[in-house]
Amino acid sequence: MAGWDTSTYAFEQCAEDEATGVIFASEAFTEDTDGWSQLDFGHMVFLRNEGGRVTKKVEALSV
Repeated sequence: MAGWDTSTYAFEQCAEDEATGVIFASEAFTEDTDGWSQLDFGHMVFLRNEGGRVTKKVEALSV
């Protein structure tokens, strides 16, 4: 992809209510973990695109 810096996986963090996309990974891509969130075991993330913005809800699974 033209203009893409493949030497880093850095991303620009924004306020949650301004988000237009998300990244899911099993662990942080780099040692810089600022801006990464951990999902606790037994929880699920629900994402919804509402009017061009991504909203997030985290719920504990009931098993």
